[in-house]
Amino acid sequence: MCQSVESDIHGLRKVIDGTNVIRLQLETEIHAFKEELLFMKKNHEEEDLTKITAEIRAQYDKLAWKNREELDKYWTQLIDKSTIVVTTQSNEVETAEMMLTELRGTVQSLEIDLDSMRNTKISLENSLREKEARYALQMEQLKGILLHLESELPQTRAEGQRLAQE
Repeated sequence: MCQSVESDIHGLRKVIDGTNVIRLQLETEIHAFKEELLFMKKNHEEEDLTKITAEIRAQYDKLAWKNREELDKYWTQLIDKSTIVVTTQSNEVETAEMMLTELRGTVQSLEIDLDSMRNTKISLENSLREKEARYALQMEQLKGILLHLESELPQTRAEGQRLAQE
């Protein structure tokens, strides 16, 4: 009986050893499965993240494209408005330059006329002074003649009376 029990114990020990080996194998497999599960979870999360990232990128690209279109439209409108303003102002500048050129020509013409009139005035003033001087000289000569004639008049009267008496 003792041998039978020992044999049973020995058999049970083999079974326990076999069970321990199987348990170790199972624990190793469980560990491997856990690692594979973690890898699969991580891989699945990466795939989800890739999908989410792709969706976000698609939304970003769509938004960026829309913003680019709006910005292009805004800049086009701004450039068109600026072009209109520049064209209008260029035309106004050209008109102003033409008017300025015309006014400069008019001013130049008026300055020439003014210089001509000044020269005419100076010439007329000189002529007036010459004539005044000449007339003053003639007046002095005529006054001298008049004085001479006035001084001769009493003599001429006296002579005329004397001739009349004779």
